[in-house]
Amino acid sequence: MKCNKAIIAPAIWRPWFVLASFAIAQNCIAQQVFKCVEKGKPDSYQSHPCANAPAVKAWDAVPDRENPYLRARLAQMQREVDARRVADAARGPYMAGIRGGGFGAAIPAAPSRSVSRNSSSYACESARRQRDAVYSGAGHRRSFAVSRAMDNAVYDACK
Repeated sequence: MKCNKAIIAPAIWRPWFVLASFAIAQNCIAQQVFKCVEKGKPDSYQSHPCANAPAVKAWDAVPDRENPYLRARLAQMQREVDARRVADAARGPYMAGIRGGGFGAAIPAAPSRSVSRNSSSYACESARRQRDAVYSGAGHRRSFAVSRAMDNAVYDACK
């Protein structure tokens, strides 16, 4: 008889233990957000109760469920970015810097200001062609610094 009690007692307590552990885990997942308002300061939203005054509003924050469509879209976008970086790296470090918004891009040097009057039309046309080539290679995502440098080079060559 003693052997049967030893086997039955843990079997009775086991479901209660499992339910209690789920209840504790559920409380760990759930979080609260508190809206605190202090005079002379902007409203703040925080995960712990307000220090100086009671919270104006408090509610449970439930995390969003994972969306498989968004996960797939993010993976597709990452593949596109990786492919674009590989293509830009193949074209050289200058274009790779342009694609990244100009971060780390080497801005082309402006043509020399000591252009003789005889070759000014050639220099102007050459600067325009160089600017057009850089713009078409960089596309609409070129940085302001590159655009300004190229426009200044054309201005200096054509004045």
